[in-house]
Amino acid sequence: MEELQALVQELNIAIILLHHTNKLGKFEGSQKIMDLSNVFIMMDKEDDGC
Repeated sequence: MEELQALVQELNIAIILLHHTNKLGKFEGSQKIMDLSNVFIMMDKEDDGC
C-alpha cells in the first residue's frame, strides 16, 4: 500500500513538472497523464476504507 502511495506521489511530481514544461511548449499527453493520476488517487481513496 505504501508503495502505491509513493508511486502516486512520484506521478504527481511528474505531472507538476509536465505542466511547467507545457507552458513552454504543448505536450499532448499531459491531460492523459492527469486522468491516469486521478484514477490512481481514486483507487487510493477506496483502499483507505478497508
